[in-house]
Amino acid sequence: MNQAALSLQDYFVNAGMTPLASEWWHFNDLEAKDKVEDHESDGEYSITDVLSSQP
Repeated sequence: MNQAALSLQDYFVNAGMTPLASEWWHFNDLEAKDKVEDHESDGEYSITDVLSSQP
């Protein structure tokens, strides 16, 4: 991994993400996974709110 990739990894790890060892660019949010693990889904979804705004 180059310095940019290491910096990205540090950023994600410091934000609470867990890196996937086999793919340096892949991170998992295990806390979020734990929160939704017991919720069944059929894969369908709809966006009801937009929380982002223009800078």
